[in-house]
Amino acid sequence: RRVLFRSIWSSFGGWALSSQELVAITQERSDALDEFCAEFGRDPSTIRRQILTGHPATTPDPIWSSVQAFDEWVAGWRQVGIDEIVLYFPPELLYEPGLVDPAVLEHLRALLFARRSGEQRTAVDGQHRAAHE
Repeated sequence: RRVLFRSIWSSFGGWALSSQELVAITQERSDALDEFCAEFGRDPSTIRRQILTGHPATTPDPIWSSVQAFDEWVAGWRQVGIDEIVLYFPPELLYEPGLVDPAVLEHLRALLFARRSGEQRTAVDGQHRAAHE
């Protein structure tokens, strides 16, 4: 019944799973949410989907190692319908030294600033060009 009243669905995936397993489980859970919505007559697109991740136990991929790795990881979540990613932060306190590229943190800051400014696409494109030049 809670599906009738909530506006955000939040998941954390799981512990000690591969990224493929995490994405697959999240997709299954998201599909189940869609089914519950249909059962109760609610449009599933009215529920934002959120994932809590970015901790070494929930994120086995080296997402902080490069801007490209981070963006590819984010794209994987978007492909399964995740609207928002909530990160354990700051990564420098969670990961071994050398596994966090400061350029990723700058990229993330730029994305967040652009999102607040409503210019996300421009910032992402600009960051990709700068990172690959």
